[in-house]
Amino acid sequence: MDERYISVAEFAEKFNVSTTLVYRLIKDGVINAVRIGDRNYRISPEAVRTIVERRLIG
Repeated sequence: MDERYISVAEFAEKFNVSTTLVYRLIKDGVINAVRIGDRNYRISPEAVRTIVERRLIG
């Protein structure tokens, strides 16, 4: 697995979901993300692994 932080768009594409859903999951605390600036988020490799392991998406 790629060991870098990914954008919301990259995450959405990887799991075949909408960016709106990803933003909602971040807001609800399901996905841990780091806020960059006013509107951008990055999702850590650990958060991606957690999503995969718990089978929350995909």
